[in-house]
Amino acid sequence: MDLETIVRIAPDQLSTSVGDEAVILNFDRGAYYGLNVSGAGLWRKLQDPIRVGTLHQWMLSTYEVNA
Repeated sequence: MDLETIVRIAPDQLSTSVGDEAVILNFDRGAYYGLNVSGAGLWRKLQDPIRVGTLHQWMLSTYEVNA
């Protein structure tokens, strides 16, 4: 995968926000996931197709971290 790859969430996921966090249910696996604030922000970005490079830049600017 490179920075030009376009990604999005798989259609078999159901999710909801719980405060600043997110809860995800994967129907195929019967698995439940909880995401913290940064994970939930990334999850929201993945609702629509987006380039990996765009996600990368968003994470760097939003969370003030180094690449």
